[in-house]
Amino acid sequence: MSGEKRQYVRVEDRELRRLREQDRRLRSLLQAVREQARREFQQRLAPLEERARLQERETQRLKTGLRDLERETTRASVQ
Repeated sequence: MSGEKRQYVRVEDRELRRLREQDRRLRSLLQAVREQARREFQQRLAPLEERARLQERETQRLKTGLRDLERETTRASVQ
C-alpha cells in the first residue's frame, strides 16, 4: 500500500481535441517567443563582440609598438 490515490476523469472527444489544439498552439507560440528572444540577443551581442575584436587588435598593435620601441631604446643605449 503506497498510499497513492488515482482518480480518472472522462473527457469528451471534442474537448480533448480542443485541448490538444490549444496545447499545439501554445507550444508553437512558445517556440516563436524563444526564437525571437534568441534573435534579439544575437543582435545585441554582435556589436559587443565586434568591440572586443577591435580592442584585441588595438592591444596587439600597442604591444607590437611597445616591443619596437624597447628594441630601438636598447639599440640607442648600446651605441
